[in-house]
Amino acid sequence: MAQIKNRKKVAMCDMIITIEISKEEYNKFEDNLDYAKKIVSGSYKAHPELFPISMADHYKSNGHARVSKKTGMRLRKIRTGGQKIYLATTVAKGCFLGVEPSQTCDEQGLTKAYGVFKKEAGALNPGYEPNSVNLDGWHA
Repeated sequence: MAQIKNRKKVAMCDMIITIEISKEEYNKFEDNLDYAKKIVSGSYKAHPELFPISMADHYKSNGHARVSKKTGMRLRKIRTGGQKIYLATTVAKGCFLGVEPSQTCDEQGLTKAYGVFKKEAGALNPGYEPNSVNLDGWHA
């Protein structure tokens, strides 16, 4: 299953989508652009909600990015047509509890987007507090 997270590093904001594949599939993904497009297109068809809306219009391979510190694998870059959108996700135990789009990836935009989950969780359970928080590189 594909997973998504936002990072703040070289560019202002890049969207990273992680697609789970075996090491053997990854080696083929790394060496064969047609195979990589097949994997990305299949993941998009299976989980379009995790990808930018602009993926429906067009996407193309855009080289490689850094090597992942967690997996040691080199990341592939793709470019999509259309406007960027950022997704504030709330996830626990492999389940998406909330996904809210944001037009920006700055503190104000993401605070507003994550606030939707906070409001909904509070409506269901007024005393709700998360057990842990992962900022994925964002300033606290």
